[in-house]
Amino acid sequence: MTDNIFIISDASYSSRTKCAGLGVIDLHTGKKYSHSISNIQSSHVAEYRALLFSVRIAIENGYDNVVFVYDNRALNLDTLKLWLVDKIDSYQFLWLKRVFVDDADKLARKARSLQEKLSIKDTVQKRLDDANLFQAFKSYSQSKIIRAFMSIASDTEYEILKSYRYNQLYPPVLVEESSLDFFSDVYNLLKAKKNRQRFYKFINRSCSKNIDVTQFQIPKSQEHYISVIKNIIDKLSNMDDTTKKRIVNNLLPPTNEHQKLKAKIKKLKQKPCKEIRAFCVDIAKDKDKQFLKNYFSAKKAEKYAMDRESVELFLVVYYLLSQKCKSSFFNFIKNRLKADKKLSKLFYVREKEFYLNYLRNFINLK
Repeated sequence: MTDNIFIISDASYSSRTKCAGLGVIDLHTGKKYSHSISNIQSSHVAEYRALLFSVRIAIENGYDNVVFVYDNRALNLDTLKLWLVDKIDSYQFLWLKRVFVDDADKLARKARSLQEKLSIKDTVQKRLDDANLFQAFKSYSQSKIIRAFMSIASDTEYEILKSYRYNQLYPPVLVEESSLDFFSDVYNLLKAKKNRQRFYKFINRSCSKNIDVTQFQIPKSQEHYISVIKNIIDKLSNMDDTTKKRIVNNLLPPTNEHQKLKAKIKKLKQKPCKEIRAFCVDIAKDKDKQFLKNYFSAKKAEKYAMDRESVELFLVVYYLLSQKCKSSFFNFIKNRLKADKKLSKLFYVREKEFYLNYLRNFINLK
């Protein structure tokens, strides 16, 4: 009988997008395989599909004496074993800890990311066809609406909106007469009266000429504003993926799952410090667990190689910690990143959606 042929598999799944990435590594040939699928209902299904993917690869290559390595102990393999009868003479399934399938996990995450990029435009278009688009957009906070309009603003308009967003008394440039129609659209899509009044005052004192108040404040037709919102979405095609995802997430109506997740995280942040620390250690991968354990127990934290995943985890830890613990932890990590300028640039406070998306797979929404 030939020596054992090891095939490692893993999956990456997002409950928000229902997309899954599958990653498989054939240690016999060194070949790496990846595949992406959509409309997957759970991470459990995704893990099973990844294992099935590895089995199909073994069959296609005519392997015998195969060891299928996976990291989800909860998978029921009875049906799969029954299906394998007469297909592979000798095989076994080997469960190992997550760290041993890390390379397959990276393949899976890349495949899932690609699937999400391909489907994001279709998702946006489906939402745009919704008759409630106008009302959904108007329901958003002032900050989200301002950010949305910044995506279609001219350079001058962008600077004015940025100044307003950051509560500056005056923008660095004057409001041009040709831009009044643009700012009127912003004004009429803000939902709160006090926000509209504040925005008008800001534009009025920054304008190079006196504004016709009546003309500025009279709303246009709903069809006009739907056209403006669609223009915002169309502009996404010329943006980098990070900006695109952020704006799309801001424009799409929040789902019940999204609201539940925010509520769960809010409750988590209110728990005793000890429970929050335990949660942070629990969601960390093995390479980061000991580092966090040492920090939380005031032991000497040995140096180790941080990477992008570590930086993102530490940002989430910072987000969850109580206010009095935030500063010391932030400075502790920042000091350790001084030698690596590339990673240091990644370690900055992100928008709330970043933390929600990161924690989505760790929070039980039932």
